[in-house]
Amino acid sequence: MSEDREDRLREHPRERFAPSERIIDLHEVFDQLAEESHEPVDGHRQMTIDREGPLTLIAFHFEQDATLPNHVVDGAVEIQVLEGSMSVDTEDRGFNLEAFQMLTLDPGVPHSLRANEESRVLVTVFLGS
Repeated sequence: MSEDREDRLREHPRERFAPSERIIDLHEVFDQLAEESHEPVDGHRQMTIDREGPLTLIAFHFEQDATLPNHVVDGAVEIQVLEGSMSVDTEDRGFNLEAFQMLTLDPGVPHSLRANEESRVLVTVFLGS
């Protein structure tokens, strides 16, 4: 499958991330996610909103009770709840995050997420050493 598909949901990252200076309006990003016509996966939609070297920022719009199944990331992870509330489970404990709370995870920590209500979440992944 070609990276230059005409049926893309959004502009190719090559164009989205091309300018050396970018303003990202999070209200617009989350409104776009909520309004996308495709069905959500496990009750959520996501969009990479910035990527530079080892740093990636991802916006998630979760419907109530939506999940992100248990997974492992090779880099450090920051989960910031901007709106709503989320449950995050690791092997060692569970966390309930409310709006304006953030959880940081070391590289390699298995975790899963569940939205306690409709939620907007910003995830930062740092794949550097």
